[in-house]
Amino acid sequence: MTPGGRFVKYTIAKDFLMADGEASKPKHPGGRPRAYKTPKEFETKAGEYFDQLTASQHPTLAGLCLFMGFCDKQSFSNYAEYGHEFSLTVKKVQLRMEADRHNRLVGKDTFTPGIIFDLKNNHGWVDKQEVEVTVNHEERLDRIRDRIKHGRSEQRAVTH
Repeated sequence: MTPGGRFVKYTIAKDFLMADGEASKPKHPGGRPRAYKTPKEFETKAGEYFDQLTASQHPTLAGLCLFMGFCDKQSFSNYAEYGHEFSLTVKKVQLRMEADRHNRLVGKDTFTPGIIFDLKNNHGWVDKQEVEVTVNHEERLDRIRDRIKHGRSEQRAVTH
């Protein structure tokens, strides 16, 4: 019943509710429509972001997302799942940002710890330590064989 006291007949058609006499549009079957329908349109807009940066500005994922009209970074990243061409553009953008950080890392007058932090947290860089260990098993085995040969035990005294 409506506020005016009249009854309205509702019908269900194709997964949406519609009152008699009202035109109702069904929702998009897969959620909200994409902002960029073609990979070329998506790549062009991403390229425009880099082109509009001034010499003192550095590309950021947050800045790119705002420029492209997204309200969060995940919305941009989701385009990698929309097919190979979209995925290539997402990867290229991420690589351009990583290249910027890398170039600034080796440049002078740069706050290096901040760039290192960004590279580790946003671009997969890790601190890598290599430890080389050399163990001479033959020497140890020779001592054990010698003890067995002479009837001595390999056990060591335990001190408390």
